This record gives sequence, structure tokens and C-alpha cells, in this order.
Amino acid sequence: MVRITQARWRTVADSLATIEGVEWLALSAGNSDFVLLLRARSLEHLRDVVLEQVLAVEGVRGIETRVLLEELRPR
Repeated sequence: MVRITQARWRTVADSLATIEGVEWLALSAGNSDFVLLLRARSLEHLRDVVLEQVLAVEGVRGIETRVLLEELRPR
């Protein structure tokens, strides 16, 4: 879940989509502005991508992270 500065949603979307490991990105309504699925090799890798890349995107105001324990119904 990603919260952004509203006026920058198009450029934020473009920037988030280029981050390695981003498999899915959707504009959403409610408490978050985007839902982002990021596949990481490890928790350490997830930490690094979130802190060094996602939060570095200009216009990102904050994130809420969920860790999926098991994919029960793959796409």
C-alpha cells in the first residue's frame, strides 16, 4: 500500500513500475493510493527495496507493507 502526493500520481506510477521486482501495480481508492506487489528474494532484500527505492520516489508520502507467507492460488 503506497500513499502519494495526489498531483503526482502519473509520474509516481511510472517510477514505481520501473523498480526491479514490481510484478503488479494498481491505482486504488481509500487509505492508500496504490497497491504494489513486489517479489523479493528475502526480507533483507524487501527492506532494501522499500527503504532505498520505493520511499525514494518523489511524491511517495508513505507505505504500509504486508508480507505474504504463502501463495495459495498462483496467477
